[in-house]
Amino acid sequence: MTIAMRWTASLLRKDLRWRPAETFESGLKKTIEWYIENSHWWKNILDNTYKLDRLGLSSYRKNS
Repeated sequence: MTIAMRWTASLLRKDLRWRPAETFESGLKKTIEWYIENSHWWKNILDNTYKLDRLGLSSYRKNS
């Protein structure tokens, strides 16, 4: 962590009384769980069938 990052983190904690909702470990665990539960999404990337669509916008585009 750089000095600037430490200063910013300290400022967030001290002045804004902000605390992260996740620790690094819990955030990493949730990220891994998401990828395991959403293999249909990342497998499309690996097999080149992903069409670069943004998730959640396909129905919006069809109705526009």
